[in-house]
Amino acid sequence: MKLIDFTKKINHEITSAQSVPDMINNIRSIVSIAIVNEFFLNDCVNELIENTKNIINLNESKPLYIDYKNKWRMNIFLWNPKSENQPHQHNTWSVSGVMHNKIKIKIFEKVNKEITINKELIASEGKTGYLIPPCIHTLGNPDLSEYSVTLHIFCDSDMRTDKNGDTIWLGKNDPHDNIDYSMVALRNLTSCLLISDKLNSDLQFDILEKIFTLGTPSIKLKSYKKMIRLDVNKSEKYSSKLESVLSGDILIKIKEGNDKLYRKKS
Repeated sequence: MKLIDFTKKINHEITSAQSVPDMINNIRSIVSIAIVNEFFLNDCVNELIENTKNIINLNESKPLYIDYKNKWRMNIFLWNPKSENQPHQHNTWSVSGVMHNKIKIKIFEKVNKEITINKELIASEGKTGYLIPPCIHTLGNPDLSEYSVTLHIFCDSDMRTDKNGDTIWLGKNDPHDNIDYSMVALRNLTSCLLISDKLNSDLQFDILEKIFTLGTPSIKLKSYKKMIRLDVNKSEKYSSKLESVLSGDILIKIKEGNDKLYRKKS
């Protein structure tokens, strides 16, 4: 399933479903198929890379996809190990899927202005879920060492003036405040690295080359290591580029490794 086919299917459900519950269930089925489809994942990563270019060049962060006519958007989120966002209330429907690793969901109920946990569950890679508003929940990554990546379809309010109320954050910090665009770019590229492992070798190598070009030294290093495992010969042209941005012990180690891989070979 290509990304363009995915968006057409979502739009078809939004415009033709007999009821909101039917629409949400059908969209969930579409997401379930898409998040394990190699071509969809490849398209998502390429879109995320393009978005990252805009962040780096323009300090502008956009959804992975947005449909103004049918009022929905799509985002990919990276979750640090042992992380959890603050309780927040969704006032529009959404559908989500786990693209990598797992996610923990806490659902709250509100009584006399106080919120308490009503339900907790773990969604593993490939699983999907939905919410019908109003819903107060938190999402987090319970893993102690591994990142998680999720895909989200969000409905936007009909009126543009109402969009700020689509999601209400109940904690002290709104994640939309004081955005660090360099960190957004880094997290996007980290998501791309993780999703790339689910692609065939040709698609993955092409993605890794793009990530290498945009990445920080640490991202370049991670990309390079993956490229070597896929194709040593094609990776050789990146060896000197990587060495030029490294320093200290890690540079010494990489130079020694590159000597063994390439220079002794010649």
